[in-house]
Amino acid sequence: MVGYFVALAPAARRASRDYLRRLGQPHDFRAVCAHVVRFAHVTLDRLFWALGRRQLFEVTSTGSEHLRALKQQGRGALLIGAHLGSFEAMRGMASERAIPLNIVGYFKNARLINSVLAKLSPHLVTRVISVEPGVDFVLKLKERVEAGELVALLADRVGLGDREVEVQMLGGTVRMPRGRTGWPPPWVVPCT
Repeated sequence: MVGYFVALAPAARRASRDYLRRLGQPHDFRAVCAHVVRFAHVTLDRLFWALGRRQLFEVTSTGSEHLRALKQQGRGALLIGAHLGSFEAMRGMASERAIPLNIVGYFKNARLINSVLAKLSPHLVTRVISVEPGVDFVLKLKERVEAGELVALLADRVGLGDREVEVQMLGGTVRMPRGRTGWPPPWVVPCT
């Protein structure tokens, strides 16, 4: 699979080379191969988490006392993160601790891997909520939080139709989500 992307997927190869160049790293063919191999490792890690192979990982957890307190109080929360880490790891840890978890995202671009992961881990108590335009989507999130569940979303990506701002980063222009006034909505309860 890695060989395919390196040899026969010029868009993936160009994206890797451009990213590595922006970081000031070597971006020759060998470096692109290593980058694609790292991506494959991350995909395998996701599969191992989905299969419940937690013992393969060293996990350090901080702040979980806040989540336990919310669970004991029957309160939910909105967890906002960035693309550091793994939803599968979060799903595994939530399932291990019997914490209801909803993952919010735009999953249409990764249907195949998400389908495989769902089939490998049907035991995980996780609801996937796909980002959709309109108020119905926001009401689903509100409903889950009010039901005492966690709603996790990664807020470092620009969604379809979202307001955005272009910033200079890594030697180029990057689109980032733009904050909204009136955020957070009144139903978001801080973990204090």
